[in-house]
Amino acid sequence: LVIKPNETLFLFDNLEDSKIITCSTTKKLEEKYAFFQPEWNQSMVDFMKSVAIIEGPKLKISSKLLDGKFCYGCAIPKMLNASPFKRHCFTVVFKKRLQVELLPQRQGNIFPIETTRNVSCRIKYDNTSVDRIPPQLNCSLTEKTDFLSKMPGYMVNGSIQVDPSAKRAAADIDAEIMEASDPSSGISTKQVRVWFAREKDLEIDFPGAHGAYATTSTFDQLCTFKWVELGDAFRQNFTWKNSKNNRTVKNQNPPKLLVQNKMELETSYFCEFSVGNITRTRNLEYKIVDMDKLKFSTRAKQLYTAGNKNFTITCDVDPKEAEFLPNFSYGWYEEPNGRRMPKTIEVENYDFGAHHMVCNSPNSKVSKLKWTFYVVNLTNMEMEIEPAASDKVYKEGTKMIVVCRVSPAEVRKSLQPNIFWQINATARVNDAVLNLATLREGAYQLQCKTDATGDISKTLSVYIVSSKAKLIVSTDNKTTFLRNEPQPQCKWSSEWMNKHSIFGITGSSSSEYDGAVEYRTITCAYSRRDLKRNATYQVSLVARENIKLRLTYNGQAFTRNVRSVECKTYPDFSSETSKVRWVVVQNHTHFKIDGNKLVPAAQDQTILQHQYGSYICVFERKDIFLTQVFVVLTLAQSPVVLKPENVTVIDKNTLLYCSFDGKASVTENVHLDIFLGPRRHTSQKTTKSTQLSFDEVTVLGGRYFVTCVVNTQGQPLWANIHEVDFYDNPDYPILEKDHIYGSEPVNCMNRAFPVFGRVLKAETDDENGAIEECGDSYCFATFSVYGYYNIQCTFEGVHKAVGFTFIKTYNATYSGPEYVPSMSRGNKVEGSFKIFFFVECLIFLLLIVIFTILAASEQKKRVEQQAMRATQKSRDFKRSVLKDLDGQYVNVNMLEFTKNDHLRLVAMTTLFDGCYDQFAKKEKKDSEKVIQPETASNYRVTMRRALTKLLNDGFNQSDSSSSDAQDGPETSMKVTRNGNNSANYK
Repeated sequence: LVIKPNETLFLFDNLEDSKIITCSTTKKLEEKYAFFQPEWNQSMVDFMKSVAIIEGPKLKISSKLLDGKFCYGCAIPKMLNASPFKRHCFTVVFKKRLQVELLPQRQGNIFPIETTRNVSCRIKYDNTSVDRIPPQLNCSLTEKTDFLSKMPGYMVNGSIQVDPSAKRAAADIDAEIMEASDPSSGISTKQVRVWFAREKDLEIDFPGAHGAYATTSTFDQLCTFKWVELGDAFRQNFTWKNSKNNRTVKNQNPPKLLVQNKMELETSYFCEFSVGNITRTRNLEYKIVDMDKLKFSTRAKQLYTAGNKNFTITCDVDPKEAEFLPNFSYGWYEEPNGRRMPKTIEVENYDFGAHHMVCNSPNSKVSKLKWTFYVVNLTNMEMEIEPAASDKVYKEGTKMIVVCRVSPAEVRKSLQPNIFWQINATARVNDAVLNLATLREGAYQLQCKTDATGDISKTLSVYIVSSKAKLIVSTDNKTTFLRNEPQPQCKWSSEWMNKHSIFGITGSSSSEYDGAVEYRTITCAYSRRDLKRNATYQVSLVARENIKLRLTYNGQAFTRNVRSVECKTYPDFSSETSKVRWVVVQNHTHFKIDGNKLVPAAQDQTILQHQYGSYICVFERKDIFLTQVFVVLTLAQSPVVLKPENVTVIDKNTLLYCSFDGKASVTENVHLDIFLGPRRHTSQKTTKSTQLSFDEVTVLGGRYFVTCVVNTQGQPLWANIHEVDFYDNPDYPILEKDHIYGSEPVNCMNRAFPVFGRVLKAETDDENGAIEECGDSYCFATFSVYGYYNIQCTFEGVHKAVGFTFIKTYNATYSGPEYVPSMSRGNKVEGSFKIFFFVECLIFLLLIVIFTILAASEQKKRVEQQAMRATQKSRDFKRSVLKDLDGQYVNVNMLEFTKNDHLRLVAMTTLFDGCYDQFAKKEKKDSEKVIQPETASNYRVTMRRALTKLLNDGFNQSDSSSSDAQDGPETSMKVTRNGNNSANYK
């Protein structure tokens, strides 16, 4: 048997390369006789995990074979034991699979000079080749350019020897791969890059970094090593992270940090380098400067005496961190020549006179600091204005010249200072002469100043009035007001004039009455020299209960043409017309809604008979809710009626039901319908039901419209519309729903009605959000985060002349279209609950302390009263004791009393005085007698019954004779009082 090619080493440059090894007989017998056909025997393969492709006498070597040594056997199968046998062993090496590894192992081939003495190499095979005999290959390090060998401290000879004194270096080294048995074989050469660095070379550096940045700054910051070449080679190993949470930031293109907005600018960063066991970090530190608040200043004086030494004038920038801003420099500049000077100048280098300096930064928009200092020999100066004038009012355009100058004259002549006018502490006029005609309308504080006198100045106040300025009363043309609404006030059309008392307006008003409407005429005037103005405005005032809704005509059966129906308020609230709306109960085919009107759907259209339409006009504005029913072309009287009949006010115990021919209907053709409720609560129907108990439905107090509906052949026929007012006592409010989505309102509701003078509001103390007013309701603020909230509903107002407040807290969920659950939000909510429970515990403990203090105070008060009673037993009776009695008092507002109420109060007071005088006389007569125990009790009973009788009879206007009979003998009982027991009678 002959093997061709009879080689023991196969080298492949690419993984796609292959080789065929054939096995044949010496004389090619297999070509004539198939009996002698040799074959490679797979059973003779030493390693089964990596095999070549066998095709009879052919053995194909490809990338399916791993690098290593393999042995295969060739024989003639048909000759059996008589067959010759040939064993062939060979080594396969794919150059691309070979890897060179430097020893000692260092990630990135970065070797510290301080700890490295020798660097060698070895062959590393891929990890899938661990199950075969690897080829016997050696590795040797060489250098073609001799770059590293020529540097002191390095030697390359199969390996690299490093001296501790060597300097940093980077070089490309050749790793030659050869057979162990034949060093000259030269199988392959791999090039590796090695770095020899000292510890300081591995320190992170921020080239071009600045210690401060403006709030609008955007910048790129490179992170690298102090050995820049090494940093460039490993730029992908630098990462920018957030200093607070140690997370990798998104605004980076390693190794650069990209700061593009204010949020990114306000984040703190650090740069991290990591490769293998080498890790380095460094914080990026800088200050943020608001350029709008940047300003130049100096603490120097403006006036210096000639000959003074050791005085300097320094230009300071505030804040001081601005000195580290990129492209920011500043200093003094002399005017007018513009010569640049340092930030600090010495006064002794300047001659006598005025010196004008400007502190400026040429590369920024920071306002310049103009500073003039004087070197003089006179310091006694003051300012004066000619002609001398007091506060005055001038028409716009009036020519009036005022002059500013320095006094005394010798100072003015010697110094020749730069005199100027400062207008309202901002604008500056560099002239001693000022013409008031150059000023626009407004209030002005004119300061006469000079740069040479520091803070010495003189002020002139003037007011420039435009010829267009006039008196106005209202700017929104609103002419109708409720009596409790603020009424329009006279004011100037120029808003600035309303802020100065010199333009005070005198006003008067007169009224005329037309029924419940008061027509008030407001007149206001102003007069001062040649400035005279006046204005007149008429408004209508009406009480809330006197506002009515009126229709142009009542509903009727039309037979020919349809006329428009307009619904409006009386008196007319022209500014509130948009709040008048129509609610459709049963639509009429010939009508359509147009704002506050019902207009014909088509002109000149004949109305068919027996068509029915019903509408309700609604006017709703805060606490005003008015309705007016309009019915057109009604049917005959419906046999279906609402029970109880003629009821207008209901409560939660009322049961409404429909009656058919006087009997409660239970058929499916009759049902009760609530089609309009108070406020924004829309229709709610009880389908196939003839009765409704308001206790079973969560409703609001207010006006409801109900009717009984009869379905005939699928068409609804409506009975008359009924209006009922649902009343209930104030109670704890309820939250409309416990899941608020997006901008949905947060509605706190209550059954109490009417709602005049009452407030229903929703609020929360949660730190993650807030509830604010939005229109007539409440909703979550835009910055509120999604999650769970404690919502507090507050209902407060007045009920039967007594104030009340009901507060209740509910749990609700707030979410929206962009809601994404996250652990961070959950943590915030959990933290909020913990804080909530903690605060609740503190409040509970505080309440216990307060109750303890109140109880102790009450006990102390009782002890003092008992002591006072004990001491009074030995004293004579005095009228002054009455003011110390611990009695019951009633606060009375006399402005709310009618004439009859005043008379009743006087009668009640007279009765009390009469009873008291009678008792006092009795006391004097029986001063030496001992009062019976029941006397004090009889006196209290008599007084209380008398006052109660007077109040009940007087305010309820009951018959006096019946009242006398009711009290019986108790009211005529004689009472006595002992002066020693005055404190016992309350």
